[in-house]
This record gives sequence, C-alpha cells and structure tokens, in this order.
Amino acid sequence: MTSTEQGGRVQVTRVIAGGPAQLGGVESGDIILAVDEKRVGSLEEFYKGLWAHPNPDDEIKLTVLHGADVKVITLRGVDRMTTMAKPAGI
Repeated sequence: MTSTEQGGRVQVTRVIAGGPAQLGGVESGDIILAVDEKRVGSLEEFYKGLWAHPNPDDEIKLTVLHGADVKVITLRGVDRMTTMAKPAGI
C-alpha cells in the first residue's frame, strides 16, 4: 500500500494486488482515519502506528473513510522479506 499526506489526512494512493491491505478491503482513494483506534493525520503518525506492532503477522485495525462510509478493517501484516523478489543466484 502506498499513501500520501494532504491537508492533515492520509490518503491511500495505491494498493498492492494480493497484499494485506487489498485482502482486508482497503482501496485506492480511501482515507486512513486511525490505526488501532488512534487518530492519524500525518504519514508519520500512520507509520508509527503500523511500526508499533513488533511482529510482522500482528493484527492491525485501520479505520478508513471509503466514500461516505467509515469502515474498520482488520489486517494481518506480513514479513516483507518473504514477499520481495530475490535476484537470481541468491
């Protein structure tokens, strides 16, 4: 998932196919309102909320604004080292 900060809001700009965000229902254009019920208004606050989970497979609750609807989505993270392509020969 890629996001940007604009006017005190964190907006999702891209969702990776098959990634935790897509599997949880996050869509491009959604506004992230909170991580684990703690309001976020900047990318710094958003990432600090994500990074507060020490284990890659922890559950994370995102509150998102999708159009006019507010949704609470539970995601399970993944260890990104298991999803990254490795160069040939490694």
